[in-house]
Amino acid sequence: MALPSFCIGLLPSEATIGLAAPVLLLVFRLLQGLAVGGEYMASSVFLVEGAESGKRGWMGAWSPFGCFAGTLLGSTAGLIVNTTLSPNAVMAYGWRIPFIVGLVVGLGAITIRRHFVERVPHQPPAKSPLAESFRTHWRTMLHLVLLVAGLSVGFYTTFVYSATWLKQVAGVPARTAFEINTVAMALSLGVVLGAGRLSDRVGRRPVLLVVGGLLMALAYPLMALMARGQWMGVLAGQLGLAMLVSAASGVLPAAMAELAPWRVRCTVLSVSYNVGVALLGGTTPLIAAWLVARSGFALAPAVYLGVAGALSFVGAILLPKTLPHRLTTEFQTIRAREAHSSAV
Repeated sequence: MALPSFCIGLLPSEATIGLAAPVLLLVFRLLQGLAVGGEYMASSVFLVEGAESGKRGWMGAWSPFGCFAGTLLGSTAGLIVNTTLSPNAVMAYGWRIPFIVGLVVGLGAITIRRHFVERVPHQPPAKSPLAESFRTHWRTMLHLVLLVAGLSVGFYTTFVYSATWLKQVAGVPARTAFEINTVAMALSLGVVLGAGRLSDRVGRRPVLLVVGGLLMALAYPLMALMARGQWMGVLAGQLGLAMLVSAASGVLPAAMAELAPWRVRCTVLSVSYNVGVALLGGTTPLIAAWLVARSGFALAPAVYLGVAGALSFVGAILLPKTLPHRLTTEFQTIRAREAHSSAV
């Protein structure tokens, strides 16, 4: 992820290399997205598998916490550049600074990979994880897509599309919408960790049932409140949606990891999560705008979000009432061996 970001910072302008400039920009942006998509669930699995029993939800929640915090840091970097430099300087070279500094992320990743050792169960790895996942665990993958539906559509509706939607339907200035968006995301950080910890106490299924049910029931009234265009109403509606999206994101890493066996866990989770986010979340702004234009109904995106919440609610119902013990059984042998070695 850091390398294409760095390349964007050094990319020559269209005046220098012509059409190759926007083409390369598109390529580097795609590489950024592929890198993030490939690493996100793998990092979540790493955190969940390495957690002590009874703390898997808490540890898994740190992965989405990092994503939310990183988004805020990115916004802060843009704010600093635009505050300290003149508009002409920003257009000339200032916009490149955050991308070039992003190379530091790569150095951090190298440090982590060199000094942290993953503990793995004594099982033979799958020879072809992708083929085995689709052949043997396709039902689990469909189940996981259902679970991430509400999070995918909710995140893109709340934090990506809402600013455009508010300007179109309520005349809310873009700057105001982005300020409220930033406040909502900042406050949601604590909810991400709190939901993960709560799932350790009461279970993943109850938390996801409540979140999915509330998203299904409250998507319309919360967005209707935002559509009035009043500052407090927009803030209240955005905060409500942000809290629900954050709660789902905090619980899902552990819930998803507990549904797939170790041999193909990263593959099953990565494919399911990225398919769900790409097909449902990535297309949300386009579908929401099309629904508004086609129907003339300003709150059509709220209906779409409510349907996504219903899908996640169904996915939560299908979760086992008692958490699977796959992670515990896989890693209890490792812990027993470690204890035996220490005793010897």
